[in-house]
Amino acid sequence: MDSFLEFEESIAGKPGGSWVTPASNAKFSLLAISLALACGIFGVPLESWILPDGLFELVAKAESEGASSQYALIFGTISAIVIVFAWWVTMTALIKWT
Repeated sequence: MDSFLEFEESIAGKPGGSWVTPASNAKFSLLAISLALACGIFGVPLESWILPDGLFELVAKAESEGASSQYALIFGTISAIVIVFAWWVTMTALIKWT
């Protein structure tokens, strides 16, 4: 877990919130990655032109526009990985005040 926290600090920065202690740092990291995974897989129930869709919506959208199931799944997976990463950095910055 220490290497993950070091990786997180190298990307998002050191925590600045007074509520982030060495004991709670890992818990806040797990919260941020859990929220990011949920947003990346299921999407955010707001306007789709503001926030990116999740994995399932991206695959369905690609298939409805004529892509084969295999290409739609590849597109959705790659896009979801990028979306999860973006949400993870954002959630970490918001939760930990980096």
